[in-house]
Amino acid sequence: MTTADSFDVIKKTIDSPQCKLVSFDVFDTLVVRPFRHPFDLFYYTGLFAKHKKYVPLPFLYLLIRRNAENTARLHKKMQKQDVTLDEIYTEIKKKLNLSISQTKELEQEEINKELTFCTTRQEGKDLYNYAKTAGKYIIITSDMYLPADSIRAILEKNGFSGWNRIYVSSETGVTKASGDMFDYIIKQNRNIQPNNIIHIGDNALADKIKACEKTITAFCIPLNKNHSRLSQAQMFPWYIAFIASIQTFIFKIFNVVKASIVFFRI
Repeated sequence: MTTADSFDVIKKTIDSPQCKLVSFDVFDTLVVRPFRHPFDLFYYTGLFAKHKKYVPLPFLYLLIRRNAENTARLHKKMQKQDVTLDEIYTEIKKKLNLSISQTKELEQEEINKELTFCTTRQEGKDLYNYAKTAGKYIIITSDMYLPADSIRAILEKNGFSGWNRIYVSSETGVTKASGDMFDYIIKQNRNIQPNNIIHIGDNALADKIKACEKTITAFCIPLNKNHSRLSQAQMFPWYIAFIASIQTFIFKIFNVVKASIVFFRI
């Protein structure tokens, strides 16, 4: 379990004259989703896909969406370190045999669901506002397949404003997890030395260890696993729904077999 850095220490470091730039991670740092796993959101996009008759079950779409991302990553592995949402949905288009307009509509629905479900993490917002009030140069840094415009919309919807730049791996082609995103940020901000940069995030490896390797001062504020998350039965009943769907399917098969037996006996 990762030990959280003290918020008082983080604020004192932000106050330091040596601090010229403060970088913030996005997901689970500034905003949170009410799910146990990030991919749980795909079920809700699956409800839309089912309504459009692209899939028979929302859970099936969740599996297709995860597989499409994995396929897109395999295709891009040698070219860049992350994929875009467009590239993921190119794979979904193939798997579901969708038209271009259907694919774009489904892709937009996923973005809409991100906007709907992402809410403020108050601890992250307090630190963000502290850095903003201190007059620091603020950047947003995220390893994410969403485009920067979507990240911007999510942040604005949750009351964040006044940052200077957004760096997202889907557009830069490099990630925090590899450490290369921090090299990219350093190159993009040549007037600021690495030891004058602070990065704040929730992931011990991507947000702290990799940043520190670049002589950036980094702080980790891991999210409590139960933070802002309702129980599966309250918020996310697809596990139950999936089991019920399987039971219904088996029951239908049973009835077909039973009817066939009766028919052939007659």
